Amino acid sequence: QRNPQNQTTFFEQVLGDKGKENSLLNGRKFQKNQGQGGAAICRDKDTLWKRWVRPDKRHIYRVPVGKTVKFHCQATGKPLPALRWYKNGKEVRMDQRIRDHTWTLIKESVAPSDEGNYTCVVQNRHGTLQHTYQLNVIERSPQKPDLHAGLQGNRIAVVGSDVELVCAVMGDPQPYIRWFKHIVINGSKEDIEIFPFCHTLKDLNAMDYEVESLLTLRNVTLADAGEYTCLASNSEGVSRHTVWLIVIDGIMTVCVLVPVGRQVL
Repeated sequence: QRNPQNQTTFFEQVLGDKGKENSLLNGRKFQKNQGQGGAAICRDKDTLWKRWVRPDKRHIYRVPVGKTVKFHCQATGKPLPALRWYKNGKEVRMDQRIRDHTWTLIKESVAPSDEGNYTCVVQNRHGTLQHTYQLNVIERSPQKPDLHAGLQGNRIAVVGSDVELVCAVMGDPQPYIRWFKHIVINGSKEDIEIFPFCHTLKDLNAMDYEVESLLTLRNVTLADAGEYTCLASNSEGVSRHTVWLIVIDGIMTVCVLVPVGRQVL
């Protein structure tokens, strides 16, 4: 039978791009170097603990004026650590717009004055950890959808493979996105909406009017080849982007042109 007194627990801490030394609750330390992801493993007498540690891609939050932002800072330990929030080095005071809920700082109706660096500090008698988020508040101005990232260029796929087309859109109000495939009937081009084969993904931590729509075509056939259009619309206007999908029946061969006198290894 395991002795619960021998358990080793450590905080789940985000590593920055340069790596950090992480403290275990029993005072021991482990080191992860730059660019390392994966699992951090520590051993104690009777218990093996394995927790994932990976760099956080979300250090900066861009939020429109009037929206809500949530900063998460979950940690674990024995005894349970206390959590405090700081803005630009000063402790955050909770009010009607700011509240603390289950390891999360929630700010409602953000204003330009809310911009700054928000740091969570978790602490118990074994040590302290912290993580900082940067909040940028964006003034809203109505604009028609902008396919700032657009779709990829024309695609080539092999029969039986899966194809993903991405349409990244910005707009205020939030854009509505539709996908169309162009077909030719009796010499004229028609648009067929292909909603059953696509879905819109929204990063809830991103701007409210920044949307990414992913069109997934699975097990493509020669009939899937053709012209595809992403159409984004809101009350300010409409934007579209088109890409061609070429489907081939067989293994793709890549041809490389080599100057005379050169050898191909």
